[in-house]
Amino acid sequence: MFAGLITGTLLFLVSYSPIAIGLISGIFLVLTIIAGVRDTLKKTTVLLYNLDGDAMLAFGKLTSAFDRAAGSEKIWHVQSQAAVLDRKYHAGAAAEVKTDDAHLAKAAPSKVKTNVQPLTIPLPGRKLYLLPDRLLVSDAVGLGQSITSGSK
Repeated sequence: MFAGLITGTLLFLVSYSPIAIGLISGIFLVLTIIAGVRDTLKKTTVLLYNLDGDAMLAFGKLTSAFDRAAGSEKIWHVQSQAAVLDRKYHAGAAAEVKTDDAHLAKAAPSKVKTNVQPLTIPLPGRKLYLLPDRLLVSDAVGLGQSITSGSK
């Protein structure tokens, strides 16, 4: 886009006609759009699932349990737990727990297209995506596969 502006300005300065400048700018715009679409397609991963009956039933049960959990008033992600040395100071608690709120959702990671709806667990600093055969983890570094079912 920036190259098109520079080219249009240079053509104007060397006295090209407005029609030629418009035509060349239009060509640059079309080429920029084509390059952007091509770049997006090259960076997109496609995961297509053709689940057999047992796998579809298992993922359906997981999705149903996920939906019930997502309907909860509050869900906590437990960051850490530590034993308490002085129970009197902590009102009789045996452990101190540090938590964050977690909100369950259904969404695919960016740049991933799939024919199933991934179950998403957003956590501080990362997101977990549950798919029929794997768990994807997204963090500041990028997207990675954590667990693959059935692999050795």
